[in-house]
Amino acid sequence: CLVFLAAPLVTLDGGQIAMEEMQARIPPRPRWWLQMGIELAGIGFFALLTLAAGVTIANNLRNQTATLEMPFWLFMAPLVVGMALLSVETAARLVHTWRRGRAEDKHTVLT
Repeated sequence: CLVFLAAPLVTLDGGQIAMEEMQARIPPRPRWWLQMGIELAGIGFFALLTLAAGVTIANNLRNQTATLEMPFWLFMAPLVVGMALLSVETAARLVHTWRRGRAEDKHTVLT
């Protein structure tokens, strides 16, 4: 689960899959609305994952993983932290897109 700690950094660097080839073909105003919708959906999804992982940890505080015999909360904690930070980073991207008032420029290498 440690990989989830890197997810906010990937988003910060713009490394998430964004289907830029498709977005580059959309006019600027509809692309802005699409980007806003993507960010809103991302915030909701990552917040839901944060909540679900937190509930799972709360329900298994006294349990441990079967193979490693480590506390379950310790195993799942990076998921909660990573998804919470990803929610915050996605919200920051939403605010940035909103304040810009226009879509991010999309460049593609497809010919």
